Amino acid sequence: MVHGIVTSTYKRMIMKKDILSIKKHHIVVSRAATGIYLILKSLGIEGKKVLFPANICYAAIYPAVYAGNEPVFCDVDAGSGNLTLSLIEGMVNTTPEIVVLVLPHMYGNPVEEIKEIKDFCIRHGILLIEDCASAMGASIEGENVGRFGDYVIYSTGYAKTVDVGFGGIIASDHELDEMQKMYKQLPMQSKQSERNQEFFSKLYRLIRNEKKQTLAPFLYNGLYENVKDMYVYQIEPAKEKAIRDALFRLEDEIVIRRENYELYNRLIKENDCIKKYAFTEGAVPWRYNLLVLANRKELIAYSLEKGLPISDWYPDVTEIFGVTEIFPNTKSMEEKIINFPLNIDREKIQMICSTVNAFFER
Repeated sequence: MVHGIVTSTYKRMIMKKDILSIKKHHIVVSRAATGIYLILKSLGIEGKKVLFPANICYAAIYPAVYAGNEPVFCDVDAGSGNLTLSLIEGMVNTTPEIVVLVLPHMYGNPVEEIKEIKDFCIRHGILLIEDCASAMGASIEGENVGRFGDYVIYSTGYAKTVDVGFGGIIASDHELDEMQKMYKQLPMQSKQSERNQEFFSKLYRLIRNEKKQTLAPFLYNGLYENVKDMYVYQIEPAKEKAIRDALFRLEDEIVIRRENYELYNRLIKENDCIKKYAFTEGAVPWRYNLLVLANRKELIAYSLEKGLPISDWYPDVTEIFGVTEIFPNTKSMEEKIINFPLNIDREKIQMICSTVNAFFER
């Protein structure tokens, strides 16, 4: 793994037709979460276990529950936050009822062992859903992500590589006609569901930040029955067209993200307290990640005071689903990682870097 992304990779042209031709078939849906629901629901595997990494966004897990499946969780690599073959093997060996693996490329960083993981899934009869929600256009050993899963999901939602503010894509070599029909039978997105989603996000962050409260399990249980419309719905055809049209921006978005990543990398000064998260050469970074080894809470507070758009995503989300098991690598990543946006102007990036550097130079 390397900190820098070689600039020659910018020249690789990745256009709409390439992304959508990785698999034979694709359909545009309301969001990637809806895609997960449709895939699982269409397979007729209600009651079966689906394996997720413990640090995946909760929006990917709720749809599995609504499809009638049981989510189970796996720890991740302590350095990348991605799943590894050995961790998956360990989980499957102790939980043979697993029939589906949802495999995200975290932060736009491709899973390095994905070919081996795919072979493992084939040998054990496990369906592989490749989650490229944050990794559209990334590659591993010269092959685009999205090539390996039985089903693939992309996202064009907030802060994704191509940001439309909504939307997702399901792709597969399997026919998707029945899934398309199922999608068109879902309720339309409502204004109330949008308001609920905004409220849920605020409430979740409040619960996370209030570590001493004991109400979290009761709040999560109470919310479960009332948030399905945030994850499972359809959107009008005009929005579906906007998603398709936006994919033509992918090449430019990749260039911007990689160039801005390199700018952050040149300006941020590592020290005993802060290290740069390592992306592989084929990555398309989702945000600029840093691992803060000391004074993290103070840095976050200082950054917010200075008006920096700092985030601490992705945390361990298993508590939402009643899991009390500790996942040490996931917890370690949660306690270290912070990130900043990439699709912003260069002056803003320079300000962010100078502020972070100044904090550690004090």
